[in-house]
Amino acid sequence: MGYIKYIGIVIMFIFATSCKTTERNYREAYELAKGAGLQHDSLVANLIANEQAPIAINVGNETMKLKKEYVSLIADDVTTKDVLKQYNIVVGSFRQIFNARSMAARMLTLGYKSYVLSNRTPIYFVAVASTDSLDEALLLYKKAKSDVRVVYKAPFPWVLESVQKVREKVHK
Repeated sequence: MGYIKYIGIVIMFIFATSCKTTERNYREAYELAKGAGLQHDSLVANLIANEQAPIAINVGNETMKLKKEYVSLIADDVTTKDVLKQYNIVVGSFRQIFNARSMAARMLTLGYKSYVLSNRTPIYFVAVASTDSLDEALLLYKKAKSDVRVVYKAPFPWVLESVQKVREKVHK
């Protein structure tokens, strides 16, 4: 009887250790899942980026990047609601409001009247100028773009057209 018990234990031990997952198996499964996820995620990320990317428009014989979006002003002690106009020159965007406020503060030290806008996602945009005139927006865009004191990451700067300001003009 003891011999059968001993054989049973040995068989259970062999069975248990043969099914053991090794580090190599984990790594292969991880790499396979990672590769499949990256292909799918990068496709989705590219679609979202293309949807959110500003488009080039012509203003007279000049070109500038423009994006239309519903945004709201993030209030602070300095900025009032009347700063938000139809066209806003955006120099940065962030997922964290702290980072947007930090960039806005840096832009203030450079002499810009910077402020923070937010969309519904929320993504926080740092804007440095605002106007209701497309021609003036082009001038402000070119001024921001040519400022050598600031190093912009692509696709900045660009012009954000406030959708609610367009609607307000239509309904007046």
